[in-house]
Amino acid sequence: MSSEGQTYGAADGWTILRAGDASSINLGIPTVRTEVISSAGTVRLAVGPNGEPRVLLPLGERETVRTIIEALSLRIVVADLMQAGKQLRFLDIMCTAKHLESAFADVVEAIFSRVDQGLPCVEAAWTTLEDFRSLLLVQGDAGPAIERVAGLAGELLILNRLIDRSPAAWQAWRGPAGDRHDFRSGSTSLEVKTTLKQGKSTIVVHGLDQLEPNKGGRLYLSHLTLEPSAGGLLSIGALAHRALSRVDNPSQLQATIAGAGCEDPGSVQWNRQQFNLEAETFYEISDEFPRLIPASLIGGQAPVGVSAVAYNVDLATASSCLRDQVRQRSIEDELVKCL
Repeated sequence: MSSEGQTYGAADGWTILRAGDASSINLGIPTVRTEVISSAGTVRLAVGPNGEPRVLLPLGERETVRTIIEALSLRIVVADLMQAGKQLRFLDIMCTAKHLESAFADVVEAIFSRVDQGLPCVEAAWTTLEDFRSLLLVQGDAGPAIERVAGLAGELLILNRLIDRSPAAWQAWRGPAGDRHDFRSGSTSLEVKTTLKQGKSTIVVHGLDQLEPNKGGRLYLSHLTLEPSAGGLLSIGALAHRALSRVDNPSQLQATIAGAGCEDPGSVQWNRQQFNLEAETFYEISDEFPRLIPASLIGGQAPVGVSAVAYNVDLATASSCLRDQVRQRSIEDELVKCL
């Protein structure tokens, strides 16, 4: 039989509990301790009536619990358990979908990490479950391709930077409304390209005018490398929520996001993937930049019958057009100064 002095990680703890080797310490249900201790007490593991994995997060006597998340694969309640005649409160989270147990184990370990870093249990659970939201909801249709999700995430990441400067910055996001460039204000335009593999420098350009500045204007390109990662810091839901909570016209920004093809940024389909920003480079589009534009073609236009031109550009050949972070920040400042 396990001793109360032993501690367990999520997967091992549930295995021990299912084998009947656990100590209840008079809580009324079998539990095992983890090594995670919050200000309210020790975090414990338990299993449900059919062996479902559970985590018990201790709550302070006056700690308020808000609704954590709506997830059909989770049961989330406040449980009152007795220890030595004293009532203890726990945030009791149980995974009810057997095929999601490994994902739930990752969620629980992420909660443990945040509690270890000093977050209260409720806040650790809230932030972690939001990050892992797409893994814990019953999945419907496949949703958009990961490349499309990453592309929107990249644009929302840039948008949030601009909103840091001005709550009116959403007005500079022009791509969803049909502008040739993703962001434009005055004579300054910015195109955003996102790739998913570290070290990959090839981007796809759509159309002969995408890398052509507006008449009399200047064009820049941000290349973001996003690494897919369960529980990554960047998701469509989180990025959209942050932007919508800080702009001066949330309804118009919501319409712009919808114009980008995302009617519901909090939906399962758009949040199955999360990312971390792995790398970023910034370029000024000049005559030295490798590209196809109308001036590259005989007569200044594509031949009759040729349309929807798309081509690849290897950014490794554009090193002369690289600009530093100081220049990048100054261009981001320019994009909002006239709004």
